Amino acid sequence: MPSYSNSLPPVSVGFGDSATVIVPADTLSATFKSAQVALQHGYSGNQQRVSIEVVFSGAPGTFTLNLQTADTDVDANYQNEGANITTVVNNIARLEVSQVVANFARLAFTALQNSVTATAKISS
Repeated sequence: MPSYSNSLPPVSVGFGDSATVIVPADTLSATFKSAQVALQHGYSGNQQRVSIEVVFSGAPGTFTLNLQTADTDVDANYQNEGANITTVVNNIARLEVSQVVANFARLAFTALQNSVTATAKISS
């Protein structure tokens, strides 16, 4: 998967849904950006919870991973949402962010020490 691509329509994620945005075949690096998802907003309001789970194939070493959101699916429009993810427990990283109102979400690495693979999903 390229560092960023929006040539295909993103998978839509609504309440109770998950979408895989990183697969083991992806070549992770300190500048890797995952596939994006479109966030469906419920009838009860625009805010929603978004969670991410990343399962690494081994110890990633020093890394920084961010959930990024945007209202328009353009690479430059994505901004970090919530805290940086820099730790794992049993090679699993997790984050939950409440009150997200953006239309799109993705994951972005800004540091990655070890050459590992991963599977990651974004859930609503």
